[in-house]
Amino acid sequence: MEYLFLLYSDPSKQMTQHESDQAKTRQWSILDDTAKQGILRGAGPLDPSARGAYVRSDAGCILTTDGPYAETKEALAGYYIIDCRDNEEAKYWAGRLSQTGCASVVEFNRLMPIPSRVEDSQPASLVNA
Repeated sequence: MEYLFLLYSDPSKQMTQHESDQAKTRQWSILDDTAKQGILRGAGPLDPSARGAYVRSDAGCILTTDGPYAETKEALAGYYIIDCRDNEEAKYWAGRLSQTGCASVVEFNRLMPIPSRVEDSQPASLVNA
């Protein structure tokens, strides 16, 4: 089962060079470990949220807003997709990710397969999920 791990950080907090180097070393350790086990499906940092854009549909109109979207302390900073046996293994990787120093919060959830059109009796389920 593939799990998506979302890493949130506080963009107002600045790391020292030493802290940044340590965080990168910890991140590379996780990348190396998951790659060696053959369970890494993807990972990457994101540009700061101020450089992002958000799109929504409202009454048939498409609205685009330049970032940041949310008024929160944390902003989405990066992601991992890891193939885990179960929720317990996903908790293990989330714990390791939370200890890197790159994220103040790590959210994870199992990725669900997209149903085929034949199997899906309710096509709107993708929209309302």
